[in-house]
Amino acid sequence: MSKNIFNNCFVSSKTCNNTERYKSETMGRRALSMSSFEEVTTFSMHLSTSLPDLTIEDIGSISSTYIFDDKGGGMNENEINKPKIYTEHMIVENLNLICDKNVSNTKGKQQSVMILPDLTLEDTESIASTDVSDDDEDFIEIYEPKTCHTSKEKSFAEILNVSSITGQRKTRPIICGHRGSIYKEPENTLAGFLKAIEIGVDAVEFDVFLLKCGTLVVFHGAGGDENPGLLDDNIGIEGSILDYTAEEARKLSFNSNGEEFGCPKDRIDAPSAFIPTLKEVLEVLKGTGVIAKIELKGPGTAEPVLELVESMEMTDQCHYSSFDHSRIARIRELRPERNSDGTYIYRTGALFVDPPYNFISLSLAVGASEVHLRYDTCTKERVDAIHANGMGSLAWWRGPPGMLKDVTEKYLDVGNEDESMYRVAMKTGLEWMCVNKPDILAKVASL
Repeated sequence: MSKNIFNNCFVSSKTCNNTERYKSETMGRRALSMSSFEEVTTFSMHLSTSLPDLTIEDIGSISSTYIFDDKGGGMNENEINKPKIYTEHMIVENLNLICDKNVSNTKGKQQSVMILPDLTLEDTESIASTDVSDDDEDFIEIYEPKTCHTSKEKSFAEILNVSSITGQRKTRPIICGHRGSIYKEPENTLAGFLKAIEIGVDAVEFDVFLLKCGTLVVFHGAGGDENPGLLDDNIGIEGSILDYTAEEARKLSFNSNGEEFGCPKDRIDAPSAFIPTLKEVLEVLKGTGVIAKIELKGPGTAEPVLELVESMEMTDQCHYSSFDHSRIARIRELRPERNSDGTYIYRTGALFVDPPYNFISLSLAVGASEVHLRYDTCTKERVDAIHANGMGSLAWWRGPPGMLKDVTEKYLDVGNEDESMYRVAMKTGLEWMCVNKPDILAKVASL
């Protein structure tokens, strides 16, 4: 029985009372529909068309789906738990089609559910009904039925699909200072990394660019991964860090009004606030036992970073990550060696903002040791899947502007990286937490 036909895309109807089993050809693909229970209905399809802009009311009368176990047997209503609402990102296989929905997890034996094509209610009524045999190759073991939730305001606990803010947590996470300790000192500075070490972090994360002079520097900047390293926020001028030599970059003054800086303004103007070289940062970290989580931010960084780390004999202390997975694939190509337990000696992390349905296979394909997900996409199911595939899990928190926006517009049940937010994230079983307030996380983790 195939378990890979359908791929984690969800849409749900509001209420459905009929119980039917049927299968038909739709858009040249196999379409399955089974039965469900009131207020929890999912429609399974394998398709290559786009997701319409449907509301719950639009699809409210579509026939319900039946949930099958691996032998083709149906599940009864008592085998499905009450739904827990959280956000899921929905993507159709082989398409760049993305639709954010607020959906609810109802525990059944569901692996994945496909979305509805551009059908009207009248179209769905004409789908032919046929018997479905146990050996039909289009059947899969379905794991996660979903229902829609329409409120813009969400519970952070429900988003991550954990029971509540309170309750027992998982094991202590590995504490990583995101760009150092950015509410104490400017991000990506020697002062910031020293402060993080003083706080007692297990690791620090930072971003690396290769400048035109051939020197590696630690800097973040604006522009995203399409055009990283822009200077307009951190420095307050136009241009990119890639336009400068290391000597020129050292003379740039930080912008005390930059939105990305969360620390006091007097620290931004301090003599210690400058753009350091990667070598300087590694010299600060060497011998401390603090892991360097090096994000290969700029182009052409993989090989020179690897060479510098090895020349400083810091292989065991440095990990590599990137949103551009070709960079960590290059690290793995150059250094495929493994430990006796089968883990990679050179650890790499595949970074994602909004993980696609196949984020596990994408990570495995480039030999990633870890998967790094944005903090509010680290559902318990995703974390469990990462671990089940032999990789480590890390959640990274957004910069100060992004976090402020999230907690004022979306996650109103927690504060801006306060103890309650960290407790919720810890309950997913995350291995690493890369946070802006490592001092707060250290306090929570010690309780």
